[in-house]
Amino acid sequence: MNRLESKVSETDNDTNIHGFFETFSVHEDQVLVFPLSISQLAEAADTSVHTVRNYCNEGLLDCSDRTANGYSLFDPCALYRLRFLRAGMTAGLFIADIKPLLELLDSHDDRLLSAIDELKLKVSMKKNHLKALENKLAELIVIFPKSE
Repeated sequence: MNRLESKVSETDNDTNIHGFFETFSVHEDQVLVFPLSISQLAEAADTSVHTVRNYCNEGLLDCSDRTANGYSLFDPCALYRLRFLRAGMTAGLFIADIKPLLELLDSHDDRLLSAIDELKLKVSMKKNHLKALENKLAELIVIFPKSE
């Protein structure tokens, strides 16, 4: 059991998932009932089934169970993990930036906190790069003012 699964078991009750996973219980005014199919998981994370399959193939995401017909089923941990991956990718991080953190999380490695700090540093650097780009765009506006 990884740390996220531990957190789920601490916050799960018979009526609904709450606390840490409260934001996962509703998606576009629909209550999510776990486990989710791959298409439900993709929709809940605003991504494609193809992306979910790629993440599974790369070892970034695992299904928690399978149906009798072999279809993948995903728990709240998978949704959290997928949303984390998507947020990182949207912010400009690469899978290579995120994967080491996820591997440490899965292995309960003591280096997890330092990996989090390292990823936070990369995020900070991305912010600085975006701010520099924003400044360059402002310079362009000064150099090439609107023609009237």
